[in-house]
Amino acid sequence: MRTDADVVAHALGYAEAAAQERDWKKEKQYHLAALGRTRPARYEANGFEVEIKTFPGGKRLDQSGAKEILKENNLPVPLTADKDSRRAVVHRRPPS
Repeated sequence: MRTDADVVAHALGYAEAAAQERDWKKEKQYHLAALGRTRPARYEANGFEVEIKTFPGGKRLDQSGAKEILKENNLPVPLTADKDSRRAVVHRRPPS
């Protein structure tokens, strides 16, 4: 059986990991944008070697365009049902 302390510890761990993930994603996007302006070549510094390569662009579904076409043709937008999900909302307060 889980105690309140177990639930609080897991909720705090989850909240902290989610905050780190957001920060890491922002940092990743920053570095990706900087590399996007780098010409393809080999680079060496500080004992590391990096090769920047280019790859042909892939295609992605234009979701808003697809929804508009479905709407124009009176077709329903297909949706999937989400499973029940739980989310921990952490409220910080001083211990009693």
